[in-house]
Amino acid sequence: MALDAFYWKVANLAAQAGQRELAIEYYRHIISVIQRTRFAYESGLRLRQLGVEPPPLVDPFAVDSGARPLAPEVRRATGGDR
Repeated sequence: MALDAFYWKVANLAAQAGQRELAIEYYRHIISVIQRTRFAYESGLRLRQLGVEPPPLVDPFAVDSGARPLAPEVRRATGGDR
């Protein structure tokens, strides 16, 4: 299981178990640390459902966003090495 999927699963399990603060912590972690994943957007939606303003999302295609760089194979596939 990929790390982003793992954190997503833990966040959802925490939310289902009534562990609101733990779920919020994991959703925020996905957005702030994992960043370039489909789970970041979904985490933002879940945080809003919990009544919490999510951290800003990172544009996965922005080069100067301060986010971690894309993996080389992704850069090649998207033409980012040009």
